[in-house]
Amino acid sequence: METLKNKTIVLARAEEQSKETINFFKNIEANLISFPSLELVQVDASVKLKTILEESKIDYLVFQSANAVKYFVQLVKEKNLNINYETMRVACHGKKTAKICSENQIKIDLVPVDLSAKGLLKLLSQEPIENKIVLLPGSVVGRDEFYEDLKKLGATVKTITVYDIQMPTKETVAEEIEKIRTSQIDWYLFTSPATYQNFLTLLDISNPAEFFKKSKIATVGPTTKEAIEETGVRVDVFSKKFAVTHAVANMEKYHTPPPPPTKKQSKKPKNYLKNRTIVLTRAEEQSQETINFFKNKEANLISFPALEVVPVDAEAKLKTILEENKIDYLVFQSANAIKYFVQLVKEKNLSIDYEKMKVACVGKKTAAICLENQIKVDLVPEDFSALGLLKIFAIEPLENKTVLLPRSAIGRDEFREGLKRFGATVKTIAVYDILIPKKESVAEEIEKIRTNKIDWYLFTSPSTYQNFLALLEISNPAEFFRKSKIAAIGPTTKEAIERTKVRVDVVPKKFAVTHAIASIEQYYSTPPQKKQPKPQYQPKFQRPTEKKVIRYVLKKRKPRNEN
Repeated sequence: METLKNKTIVLARAEEQSKETINFFKNIEANLISFPSLELVQVDASVKLKTILEESKIDYLVFQSANAVKYFVQLVKEKNLNINYETMRVACHGKKTAKICSENQIKIDLVPVDLSAKGLLKLLSQEPIENKIVLLPGSVVGRDEFYEDLKKLGATVKTITVYDIQMPTKETVAEEIEKIRTSQIDWYLFTSPATYQNFLTLLDISNPAEFFKKSKIATVGPTTKEAIEETGVRVDVFSKKFAVTHAVANMEKYHTPPPPPTKKQSKKPKNYLKNRTIVLTRAEEQSQETINFFKNKEANLISFPALEVVPVDAEAKLKTILEENKIDYLVFQSANAIKYFVQLVKEKNLSIDYEKMKVACVGKKTAAICLENQIKVDLVPEDFSALGLLKIFAIEPLENKTVLLPRSAIGRDEFREGLKRFGATVKTIAVYDILIPKKESVAEEIEKIRTNKIDWYLFTSPSTYQNFLALLEISNPAEFFRKSKIAAIGPTTKEAIERTKVRVDVVPKKFAVTHAIASIEQYYSTPPQKKQPKPQYQPKFQRPTEKKVIRYVLKKRKPRNEN
């Protein structure tokens, strides 16, 4: 790979995982700075594993990562546990995981060809796993989709945490930080969202776009790419296959001179948002991070602060909760919940040991803010929603545990009731309130909206929509929005808008502004489909709202603690 010769590449991943790739980078004659932004530590799960082995006959043992094999085998050996691998079928995520199994004299029965969780699930779906017991060793922050899919196939799944993923201390990476700060870095290669977020924290990077301005960015997988782009940083290369070698191969292609352009290739991709006027309604402080995003799209953005967020003095209530209860779980459902909770704790000098509780966040952005405030994060759902967070808690031992839920003064109760159904005692505390701003404060924006032709309105919550109507004194929403298109951040917002007889044109699958904008672009790029004649019988189906889905999930578990 001549094109990467003498290039300086920072590889951010767990230290022990990266050693095997050092020779690979030597062979391509690249200058590698291996940055250990993740620290793996063993979890003593001997008591739980003993209980599982005593109560159950294990039919399938499934490893989703090399670390799951390493720390599971280590646990079995150190605690002298009796496990006969011959009496169970062993499945591995990929070749590397299977190789480590073989090195530990564990026979392998199932390995997917495409080296993915989807491929592994496809193999297991062809197995007679109904009513069989599956043992699933993994990490503290393991994802739940695979677990849920196995249950759907009829298996009884026993999960066990054998290792944890933490952020190293700055002292342990001081040498690498110095190298990065004093070198001209050509490429940064990030292998997971956590490696990226930890990298920002360890190097005290407050403006990622400025920091990475003169370097190229590569990622392993689309999830990592998405996490980086949410911070306003451009990703130049990402590999669909989750391997460093594939990412490096794509970096090599990046430097390979392109073939002579043909007429077809010479066309630039059309910028469907160029010169379009878009009104974005959300809290003022939340919208700043997206301004650069709209500038890159060459769109005319009118940022309309339809919400005003103000702190609530909850010192007395929080003191009472902390004095009367041992907090087992701390749950953040929004960035504002973290901001104002941390602000309250600091201003009132309250004593909270985050290490003694498990911290859950609704998404990556929320988790990143926790890390910026030195709060470790234990649970993050994959789909960034209250339902996703509730699914995670469905497999946590919540019975008789106390959950602290900082939120807004107008927070909805579905999530709290869901936790109570799982046996938890839930303590809510309002740390901020959401108000409608005064008309004087948005007079300039109102004037812009009234004097410009608006192409799109993007509403980020039911509150932003209702406040928008009130601030502009709109009595007939259907007539007001008749000549514009409407985008809603999610189904709940869509439902609120449609109740006023206004058509919603776009709803993204993921509840993020960037995804909403991508859906708007797709609106223009995808040609309209011809209407098909209706069949004689057409069953009515409406996509259930998140609230209805949560209720459906909760029916499966009876309430144990309604206090």
